[in-house]
Amino acid sequence: MLAIIFIWANFGRREQGWLALTSGIFTVGLIGFGEAAEHFFTAQLHDFFHYLHILAAPVSLFFLYLAVDELRLLYYHQSPKKVLTIGTTAAILGAVAATSAILGYQASAALDLPIEMPILSSL
Repeated sequence: MLAIIFIWANFGRREQGWLALTSGIFTVGLIGFGEAAEHFFTAQLHDFFHYLHILAAPVSLFFLYLAVDELRLLYYHQSPKKVLTIGTTAAILGAVAATSAILGYQASAALDLPIEMPILSSL
């Protein structure tokens, strides 16, 4: 909470990098939420939350990279550029949720190597 308040106080009024930054913070939160929630459910919901926190990690890095890129363009080149829109952010987060649901439905074990190895090897 303190980090969000600090970031909003410094960057929130400028509207530059704020959407990408909050999206990155939100998806970082999905990592912890998915990790915790998977222990409270069985079957497909367990697998959904398992894949949610696996997929949220690279997506959060993507959002945070876009936030840094937007802020770099603003402060070093003096030309504001919005990389993300609300629609793009919603589409990316929706794709993460849909992919997690599909992989959770397809999974046959708690550790499904054919599905997880490409994800884990890319991290």
